[in-house]
Amino acid sequence: MQKSRLSHVLLAVLGSAVAIWFLIPVVFSYASRQLVQTAILHPQYERCSVTLQALVFRDETLVRAPAPGCLGLLVSDGERVSKGTPIAKIKDAGIERIIVSPRAGVVYFNLDGLEEMLSPDRPDALRTIPGVKPLRRSAGDVLCKGDPVARVVDNLDPVVLRVTPESAAVTPERYEPGAMWILCVDRQDYRGRVVASLPGEEATLFLRLERYPDCCLRERFLTCQAVVGELDGLLVPRSAIICRGEQEGIFVVYKGSSQWVPVEILGQLNDKVSIKGAGLSEGINYVVNPRWVKEGAMLR
Repeated sequence: MQKSRLSHVLLAVLGSAVAIWFLIPVVFSYASRQLVQTAILHPQYERCSVTLQALVFRDETLVRAPAPGCLGLLVSDGERVSKGTPIAKIKDAGIERIIVSPRAGVVYFNLDGLEEMLSPDRPDALRTIPGVKPLRRSAGDVLCKGDPVARVVDNLDPVVLRVTPESAAVTPERYEPGAMWILCVDRQDYRGRVVASLPGEEATLFLRLERYPDCCLRERFLTCQAVVGELDGLLVPRSAIICRGEQEGIFVVYKGSSQWVPVEILGQLNDKVSIKGAGLSEGINYVVNPRWVKEGAMLR
């Protein structure tokens, strides 16, 4: 009787083991289909940026009061004028004096005390920047002779930005004179060229911009994003790459099943790589998380 019971137990265990043996591929296949993630292969663009605080050097002329008196404004802030255009007036004891623009440009009545110190032609001449003293001129201000009234900025000339990159992502060659930078301001890209630098523990760069946002004329300080890395082409996550020996590849979905395709990695940025391969084309599906996939696994 005991031998018979033991035989039944052994048969039951053996049967269970056989069932589990055959069920494992089925369960794994089902789990794979549930857990696998696919995406469509298509051209993409990836960039890596760092935030920079920039000091703006621009070609501007400071206009001063020719005499003491009460200030009146004849143009709007940010208005472009021709040389000789009346921009303000000073009235004292019934005598009114007209202030004209000494040059063509854009008139601003916000001042900071750096107008006659920062030259875009020699941006590295002044190594220590004095403190900014913001001043806003308004109608009715009482001025002394020689007090600053406005500044006229040449909006057709380039500006120079003084920046101190602090990111390790900035490679040494980007500090060389002539190196090009892409600066993004309000989602718009502008190109700047290195024209000078100040060496030190925190290297300071001077970037010359031929085209720039209007805020470079209005404000002294600018926050921008500097592009320090770019990558384009057929981009996939680095985790999508599966190696067979020394050959790298990805799983693509072909007729509903997974197929390993060898690829060549052209570049990497952040967690993305740019790839090319004979078996790749725009619009095909590839496996994002290949650790759940085996060659020939059904994915539909």
